[in-house]
Amino acid sequence: MSLPAETKSWTTNLDGISSLELATSKTPTAADLQPGQILVKILAVSLNYKDAEIINGLFKHHKSSIAPPDLIPCGDSVGVVVAIGGSAGPANQDFTPSFSFTPGDRVLSVAYPLYATGPTLPKYLAAGVGSAVNGVLTEYRIFPPEGLVCCPSHLSDAEACTLPIAGTTAWMALRWQLPLVHGPEPVQVLESGGDSTNTDSRPTLLLQGTGGVSIFGLQFGLALGYRCFLTSSSDDKLARARSLYPAGLRDTDLINYRTTPQWSIAIQEATYGHGADLIFENGGAATTPQSFACVAFGGTIASIGYVGGKYDQIQSLAENDVGRLNINVLALSKNATIKGMLNGPKDRLEEMLRFVQHHQIRPVVDVVYPFEEAREALSYLWEGRHFGKVVIRVSE
Repeated sequence: MSLPAETKSWTTNLDGISSLELATSKTPTAADLQPGQILVKILAVSLNYKDAEIINGLFKHHKSSIAPPDLIPCGDSVGVVVAIGGSAGPANQDFTPSFSFTPGDRVLSVAYPLYATGPTLPKYLAAGVGSAVNGVLTEYRIFPPEGLVCCPSHLSDAEACTLPIAGTTAWMALRWQLPLVHGPEPVQVLESGGDSTNTDSRPTLLLQGTGGVSIFGLQFGLALGYRCFLTSSSDDKLARARSLYPAGLRDTDLINYRTTPQWSIAIQEATYGHGADLIFENGGAATTPQSFACVAFGGTIASIGYVGGKYDQIQSLAENDVGRLNINVLALSKNATIKGMLNGPKDRLEEMLRFVQHHQIRPVVDVVYPFEEAREALSYLWEGRHFGKVVIRVSE
């Protein structure tokens, strides 16, 4: 494969989407590779809410994820292997050695290359692609061997690049309590505690919004045997979800939270008072009280996002803590677990990819932008207009 003399990359100084700059640099070649390193031509990049937050200078949750100046953003990509340096694989046996790849292989980037297995640790976040180190919104990039996994063969580039971050986050929310399954089809689901009046005995899953993680949660949840509920402020988006899964979603499973502001009551009524066994909590301060109101006794709230705001307005206006949200009381009242979801390890990513391959699941891509329109793509994502995933086509 002949390489261009220069590579284009989008860079940010964390000062806003409109300030993104398109820079050029010398294209790396095989001669630049250390043993085990892999040169990849980036084909497509998927955008995540975190990417826009980082670019806007708002992602300050983890002190170990300090973005460098002139950061190349984004952590989700699919590409093709161009060259491999030497023949040495990594010393850590948890990782896929570089000799498992050959030039021409289609590969996915790993959001946290050092995170092989087990619980999340700050040192893994300190190597986060597109947050703590340069990301993938570029034409060519050198990866460590632990930074790549094989790509499911049935997916297009635009579909495949959406999986590592949003797909893994959804998968972890569904599977974090369950042991890793090495086979092709993990099928165990959490038991429902529904009482005898509930005529639908499936465990229940509530998905807030129609962004990438929620839509992956819908796809995985239906395949795993959950009864899924989906909320949105748009009837058109709910109708689109129903059209994608007419056999898996009923009208009562789709809730417009604008026209049904007390959506937690609707969930309770639809489940005969049982509630949701698992909730993908994406709204933050604006939705957390209702999530606790409709979570099942002993259920789990997976804390994934905060698109409704980071701060409770009642809390900011309260005097002497009167009226403040008391998470302890809410959790105790339902014996509920609230679990933060920061993506997941590489072994869970690969477990999810096997599941996607086995069930021939196709990620939902809302729109694909050309590389030159990265600003427009990120603005579209930031404004919350998307259904599923937003993708940037980098090269053919």
